[in-house]
Amino acid sequence: MGPGGFLSALFSGKADTDWVLVWQLAKRKSFWSQSVAAAAKRATEIGSDVYVGCALSSEDRGEGKRGAAVTTAGIGALWADIDVLDPAHRKPNLPPTRADALALVDIMPLRPSILIDSGHGLQAWWLLDEFWTFENDNERARAAALVKGWETILQGHASARGWAVDSVSDLARILRIPGTVNAKREPHVPVTAMDEYTDLDRRYLIDDFEAFISSTVPPSRRASLNMKDAPQIVLNPAANPPAQPFFTIGENDERFGRTWNLKRRDFKNKETGDESPSVYDMALANFAAGAKWPDQWIADLLIGFRRKHGFPLKLDNLQYFQRTIMTARMGVKEDAAGELPFTDAPPPAAYATDATMPDATTGYAADSTSPAAPAPVVLSPADKRAAALAAMSGQFGFRVLRIVKLIAEQSEFRIETELGSVGLGPIKTIMSQALFRNQIADCTGRVMRPVKSWDRIAQMLLDAAEEESIGPEATDAGAGAAWLAGFLAQYEPSENIDEAIRAKMPFVRDGRTYFFLPTLRHWVKHSPHGEGAISAKDLGKKLRACGCAPEAMPYKNSTRSVWSVDRDVADKLKPETETADRAAAH
Repeated sequence: MGPGGFLSALFSGKADTDWVLVWQLAKRKSFWSQSVAAAAKRATEIGSDVYVGCALSSEDRGEGKRGAAVTTAGIGALWADIDVLDPAHRKPNLPPTRADALALVDIMPLRPSILIDSGHGLQAWWLLDEFWTFENDNERARAAALVKGWETILQGHASARGWAVDSVSDLARILRIPGTVNAKREPHVPVTAMDEYTDLDRRYLIDDFEAFISSTVPPSRRASLNMKDAPQIVLNPAANPPAQPFFTIGENDERFGRTWNLKRRDFKNKETGDESPSVYDMALANFAAGAKWPDQWIADLLIGFRRKHGFPLKLDNLQYFQRTIMTARMGVKEDAAGELPFTDAPPPAAYATDATMPDATTGYAADSTSPAAPAPVVLSPADKRAAALAAMSGQFGFRVLRIVKLIAEQSEFRIETELGSVGLGPIKTIMSQALFRNQIADCTGRVMRPVKSWDRIAQMLLDAAEEESIGPEATDAGAGAAWLAGFLAQYEPSENIDEAIRAKMPFVRDGRTYFFLPTLRHWVKHSPHGEGAISAKDLGKKLRACGCAPEAMPYKNSTRSVWSVDRDVADKLKPETETADRAAAH
């Protein structure tokens, strides 16, 4: 991998206005470019001791300055730097060998997307699913905390082994570029991407990191867990997680299902270190604690998981389960947005797109080592709606109270939340995550969490929608009838056909009512009961819908283009008393 491939992967999706920093050590000179290709070309030309700014800048700071944290514009990855003990480094407590440094990378909960051998150490990069452009100072601060928190996990693993890892988490940090040369000492060594660790398609959501960072408890805090406060749980070898809450948490976060099914590609499932089944236990406990599950449910979840995959149940180690649950609870953010607190009341019914819990989501299988399949969850429309609202609340980061579908010729939607009511407009806003997030942000000032599988959310929105009528005027037929009624009430059809035709006003002929489309269009445009300017085509569409029809009516030696009103329609348009009198006369 050379500078071009590396920088393209790192800054894919950046804004055209953001600046890439390439820095040359020998001349202590900065090169700023808004083009990734131009930045890569300059790095290749410099060749040795060349670095890139880990974050983009919102401005060109000139040749004599490097980036500043306050002007960073966004990041495309998280990073870490692990120096190895050798003559190039003075610290005595660094990982002794490259293999030791690799062991620290291996023990991290997520596998890096790119691992670079910098010549005297390793530089790891975890690519984001999409480039994170900072919208404000709060997002910049959140990014800084994310990088720092991720580095803290790495430093904790190193400290447990008596080693040190330098802090490089500041947003203004620069790191070496693969495909160049490290000329810090003789002999000069190449800076290379390690193919066995590098996968540019291995990308992560911000939430993937925060799930570990928010639940990470420093060793000192783990040691201070007060077992006097340990949860009172019973270890039942036949325990299963409760079906409905299990399904609901899986709907809130697709990673839960992959974790339960032992399909986290970022957990390498080795037999040693943090890649053992215990890392899955901790991840599952984090999910459940975040959903406010009671202690016994979490214990049952872990036992069911271990039995499902044939892992030792650890039933003789009560403290293992107690510490796992306590650690998960300590890591849960007290102010986590959108969490639905656990109460003594039954949890909302599981959201599902059919009547039963699908095996693909639960991971239950009918074999001797699997827990018994949970009873089918049959949902009433009200329960399904409530569960969908609960699932969306957890996903969006704010409480969703109601989804309304306004019935019209083209239906429109409205979402009612704790932040206020937001008009979503037609169905295309439901089907597009970008349009939906834009509308939420514009109306509430809150940036909604991105969702990886939007089709699932769109289906929830449709399933949760409560239909409301906004009156017949919302349809073409209703609007056409309403306008025509107002028009004919103001301009009563004349019996004098010649005079009406000359004035292009409504008239009656052979018991039928006729009118001229241009006259009605003018009335719709200027009347307080109209809608403003409307094309002849659109008005004609509404008139046809309410039972009117265009005609070429013979008149004297020529014809006139008029519209006729069906007798039944004409009766409906007349005042009720007149209609009643006419009915009595017959």
